[in-house]
Formats: sequence, structure tokens, C-alpha cells
Amino acid sequence: MITRKCLLMPKLILLLFLSSCCDKNDSKTSFKDIVIDEGIIINVDTIPVKDTTPFIEYWDLSNSQQIPYRTKKLTSAKVKLFPNYGNRKKLGITQLNDVYGINQFFMDYDLTSGDVHDFTKNFYKRLAPDDFVLFLKRDESYINEGEIFYKKVKDLSPLDSLGQNIGFFRQWKLSDIDMEDNKVNVKKFGSTYNLQVKQHSSNQFKAFIPLWSKQTKEEGYIDISKLNVLTDNDGGTAVIIWETKENEVFFIDIHSSINDIIECLMNIHNEYDVDPTLGIYDAAPMARKFKSDKTNSVDFKSVNLKTSHQSHVGAGFGYKIIQY
Repeated sequence: MITRKCLLMPKLILLLFLSSCCDKNDSKTSFKDIVIDEGIIINVDTIPVKDTTPFIEYWDLSNSQQIPYRTKKLTSAKVKLFPNYGNRKKLGITQLNDVYGINQFFMDYDLTSGDVHDFTKNFYKRLAPDDFVLFLKRDESYINEGEIFYKKVKDLSPLDSLGQNIGFFRQWKLSDIDMEDNKVNVKKFGSTYNLQVKQHSSNQFKAFIPLWSKQTKEEGYIDISKLNVLTDNDGGTAVIIWETKENEVFFIDIHSSINDIIECLMNIHNEYDVDPTLGIYDAAPMARKFKSDKTNSVDFKSVNLKTSHQSHVGAGFGYKIIQY
């Protein structure tokens, strides 16, 4: 008998089929088997479905000096680490290969050497138990490669260490951002205008968020839709993190306009009924990102032209082309 969700097959034929096409070590393939006389029922709902969503998407943004990107919803990802400017120069590192691009710059620390600036150490101490950190599971064969995901501070062990397997970033909840309807509050900082944190927020990284813009020429509440370009002085890079009610932690990396980043936060809030975290690693010149060329490589010469030459900055990661 055949139903919509179940297939009835002769046991012998099924076993021959499975033994010929399935790897005995393939832990991802699982079947809920119920043997009835000379047949076997397979629950089709238990057969894994391959996720065909592109890992990362780059797109055109009008009047953009950079190429925006966004990853799909992730729980973890394979990355290649690269050193800060000083160590790249010392070691003669000129390229990052087999990556989508340079996707994040760390804020004054280096996961390839363990170097952490005192400035970053002081910021790290401000984190609350429910705040997130980057967690690196280093590859056993290639020390500067590994798998990243996000953990809460309260879930770390005494063996976890900033600069070794832990990465820091400043962070704010969506509810911390000073917004009214479809407008965000901006104030001038230097030559740009930055998003503001609500005055009565308890966030430890206020009063402004380093997503900037030169599109506006005045302070106050600005229509978010007008902050819609990505340039060297508009928009930025963020990681958006959230924990579901089933305690699963997801993240999305996005490099785009302020409008796109806020829209992504709002979509997650509406879909999952959560208050997502907006995380920002490094900002200012290090908010710029670089897409790989046709050979899947990034030349650090072009990176150095648009980023800081201070020896302790410029470390980070690129997402590996092959994701498992």
C-alpha cells in the first residue's frame, strides 16, 4: 500500500539499494524504519532535504562605492583567518585565497597570533552574561582556518580566551536603537552622522552606533529609507544574531546601507518574535569590505589602500568558498 508520506518496498530490494548508494559513515542520512512482514515503511518526512540557498549573495546598489553582500541564515560557517596589518607585512602575506572575500575585520585583536589590544580588553569586560561572542573551533590541520558560531558569555568555559578562540564585537539590541516609526535618530560625530542609542537604554556601548551616513546634513530623526546607499562614508558591516525560543542561535552577516541593515533586523524580529542583536566588529575605514576576484582571491595591496596601516588593526576573516 502506498500513501502520500510512506513508501512500501520489499525488504531485500531496499537493503540492496541502501548498501549500494549510501556511505556507512554518513551520519547525515537517517531513516525511521518500521518493519512489517516482508516490507519496510520509510517516513519520507525524515529524509534530509538539501538547503540550496546560496551561502552568500552580492548585489548591485546604485551609487555604491562598494559591493554589498549578505549571507544566508547560519548556525555556523567555515572561515579563513588573516593577520593584522603589522603581521601581514612582517610575514609577507599578500593574498587571501579560496574565500568569498574579506567579510569581517576584528576590532584590534588577531586570532592568528593571539594579540589583543588593551582597548579591546577593556571593551570585552563590559559584556553582560547574555551578550554574544564569536566562538572559533580551530581546524586541527590548518591553524588559521576553522568553524565559527556565536555563544553567550555565560556559556563560555574557563578555558575560552579572547584572542585565542573568542572574538569580541560591540553589540546592541534592536530595542536599543533610537527609532520612531520609520525614522532613526542620528547625530553628528566628526564628519558623519551616526545612529543613536535610546537615551534611557542600559546598553553598555552607547551613546552612538558606528553605522554612519553622509546622506543627511542635519541631526534628528531621519526617514530610514533615505539612508539607502553604501559608500566609504555610508552604511557599514554588521552581524545580526538571534536566539530562537528553541534555544538555537542563528546569525546573518550583512554589508550594506543602514536601510538594509535595519530592515534585516526588523524582518527577524517579526518572523521570530525576538529582539535581535546588532553586532559590529570594527568600523571607520575597517567597515569597508572586499570581494574576491575571479580566482577567489583578495589582494591585500588593494585592501591596504583603503584601510588603516596601524600595526595592530586589520586582522579578520573571509568565508571559505567550500561550506560544509
